[in-house]
Amino acid sequence: TSIITVDAPFQVNIVVMAPDGRMISRKDLTNRIDISTLANGTYLIMVYGTDDQLLKTERIIKVN
Repeated sequence: TSIITVDAPFQVNIVVMAPDGRMISRKDLTNRIDISTLANGTYLIMVYGTDDQLLKTERIIKVN
């Protein structure tokens, strides 16, 4: 799908990173991020609390 939803009881900050460490996208105080404009490939999704503490990292593979 083109929307990633983070299952959390509170809003979080979501960062999408390229495999080489470049930040592709960041969305604060949300539980969803749209990845529809990203090219096919592998990305890291990093979820931070509102205090910017890293809560979770997941690797995704986007394909259309």
